Amino acid sequence: MSYIDKSLGKSETVIVRARFYWLYDFAAWGSVLVPGLALLLFAARAQQGGGKARAQNMHTQHS
Repeated sequence: MSYIDKSLGKSETVIVRARFYWLYDFAAWGSVLVPGLALLLFAARAQQGGGKARAQNMHTQHS
């Protein structure tokens, strides 16, 4: 039983139940997951390459 069914009065009835097309759900999840995955990949690469970049930068500063 849905929330709307529970909150109806005694003489009220639901005439139409609408649902979103599945593509809307797909787009909503994609707009959350794609940037999140990109951020994780960026963070992982920055952590891996960060040590190399710092070592090279320190080497050029002391030369």
